[in-house]
Amino acid sequence: MTSEQSEQSERDQQLGAKSAWLAMLRECILHLDSEEIQGAHWIQERQEVVRLIRSYCDQVGDTDFSDDLHLSDMIEKHLIPALQALD
Repeated sequence: MTSEQSEQSERDQQLGAKSAWLAMLRECILHLDSEEIQGAHWIQERQEVVRLIRSYCDQVGDTDFSDDLHLSDMIEKHLIPALQALD
């Protein structure tokens, strides 16, 4: 198997795993009430915010923080200095 085939096979496996997780998530959502679903929404929204903060910080090389760091600490200790460094 060539390197290109190996990479394609790995991508196919990742897509298959994501499809399985999405199917499981859809099934779980059917059994949750709206309040529980809203909680799941906050988890996804937080992940998107962390991804955005990390992308800005990455521009100045400051990605030395964990994804579970409190958002205010991410902003104060990492994002603000990163944005100031871009000026």
